[in-house]
Amino acid sequence: MYVFSGVDRIIGAIENEDEIESEYGEFKAFEDMIFPTYEQLISEINKRHEEQVKEYYDSIKNLHDLMEFPLHNCIGCAEEYTNWVAREAYIKRAKEFGLEYDE
Repeated sequence: MYVFSGVDRIIGAIENEDEIESEYGEFKAFEDMIFPTYEQLISEINKRHEEQVKEYYDSIKNLHDLMEFPLHNCIGCAEEYTNWVAREAYIKRAKEFGLEYDE
């Protein structure tokens, strides 16, 4: 079985390579986004998520960075516009600086 993934979600799975073409046309995916098992896919998604959180988290070094961060990243609850990874890193760092934040 091959499992396809988007950046942070599963797109679909197929039993074998012959099923890639369908009545809807061809499905194309980058090689690094195709996994032989569901478990490997979930593991990779979690790994990439943690790497992204760490990148945002590391960019906030002091209170000035913390205050400036929302000006460059959409971390408010704005549905599909919210950068949930940046929001997670921001909340984590804000708590370290002693700021109370209701999620």
